[in-house]
Amino acid sequence: FCFFQQKIEWVGLLENHRDLYEKSIEYEREDPVTGERYTWSQNESLDELKQLDRVEQIKEDFQRQRSMAKDKSKPNLNLIQVFGDDQNEGDGCLICHL
Repeated sequence: FCFFQQKIEWVGLLENHRDLYEKSIEYEREDPVTGERYTWSQNESLDELKQLDRVEQIKEDFQRQRSMAKDKSKPNLNLIQVFGDDQNEGDGCLICHL
């Protein structure tokens, strides 16, 4: 699991390796004192992400982003820029840049 994993990748894990997806949910927590949530994906828990309507929305967003990426005339975009979930997520981890 990776904190920089895209939502479409979480959907793929859900659809292809449900047991691993459920295991990843076990790592998410909410602090009982502060109410702060510790989740893999910013602003959304994996429990919320696995809802059928949300999965469909993620797939649609991914296809739209892919289509837009093909239409862009700017070359040399890194993968985070092309397929990123959120424009403010930063550069991702070092592995993504290898």
